[in-house]
Amino acid sequence: MPFLLVATLPIACKTTEKVKTSTPVPEISYTSESILVEDGQSSQAVFNPSGDRLLFVSAGRPGHTQAQVYEKNLADGEETRITFQNGDVSHPVYHPKEEAILYSSSTDELKENPPLLRPSAEASTLPPYFQEPTEVYLHSLKGLEITRLTDTPGFDGEARFSHDGKTISWTRARQNKLEVMTMNRVSRQSRAVSSLGSNPALMTSSPDGKWRAWVDWDASFGVARLKIQKGNTPPLEIAPDLVVPKADVEFSSDSRWLFWSQWNPKTNTWQLWSFQAESACARKLSDNAEDDRRHPSLSPDLRRLVFTSLRKGKAKATPNVQSRILQVGFTPPSGPCAGAP
Repeated sequence: MPFLLVATLPIACKTTEKVKTSTPVPEISYTSESILVEDGQSSQAVFNPSGDRLLFVSAGRPGHTQAQVYEKNLADGEETRITFQNGDVSHPVYHPKEEAILYSSSTDELKENPPLLRPSAEASTLPPYFQEPTEVYLHSLKGLEITRLTDTPGFDGEARFSHDGKTISWTRARQNKLEVMTMNRVSRQSRAVSSLGSNPALMTSSPDGKWRAWVDWDASFGVARLKIQKGNTPPLEIAPDLVVPKADVEFSSDSRWLFWSQWNPKTNTWQLWSFQAESACARKLSDNAEDDRRHPSLSPDLRRLVFTSLRKGKAKATPNVQSRILQVGFTPPSGPCAGAP
């Protein structure tokens, strides 16, 4: 497996659960991948601002089948379950300055709009992921207060904090259209961002506040173009000749790097890519013909890249998919750029 890196509100329970793993975090290797989380079906890992903890989702564990949020202490390997919900939880992220997280969950949508009661007159052309009804939640890691931020039927997810934590953005799917919404955390007033394209999603800002990036889907939802913008300058499309779906957009802590995952039609897998903002250079980081590589996140010290490794089962009748969180040492890649904008 070559790797090309060189170098709710109704929620009854508000407790956490300690899960002691068998081994602590392995020593970092700069020549091979190492496993960070292998229990359950685990994915979507992100570092906290200081780099000593990891937030992720995990499903199919002994205590639950739905995807729930966990936090891993990278010093001793201990895992703490954060959410206890009836629905699936996805895309958790840390607040840049406070002990709080964002995530989306289907728990309240399942109660308020049961699947059997949903109207089915109009078939949706949205990808299945955007058809899952979810809401966005703000969750305190200290007091464990949970605040529901959205409350309308349909998909509200992929929530992110702004670089200063004062604004929240998320993707909303309605009537076969996508849009990016923003909310002032204090006033709770929200609005649509109208300048991002026809079907924008997954908008995220760099930690220094200078850049923002997002994906813009075409009308058929077969292609997602990756855009980056510095301040009020015209946005640039990253690798425009690579016309494939793109997802999992994430800036590095020093704002110099943008990471994402991208579909490879030759291998039918998702692989990891990077983009150096100032030099406008895109490069492939992984090249795997069997497994998906998703959800890249670089540690604040810029030394470790974590990602989801999705092993695909060969038997179609009995899917055997193992989703694990791996890490690899990171050295800034070199070599030719792929499709510079």
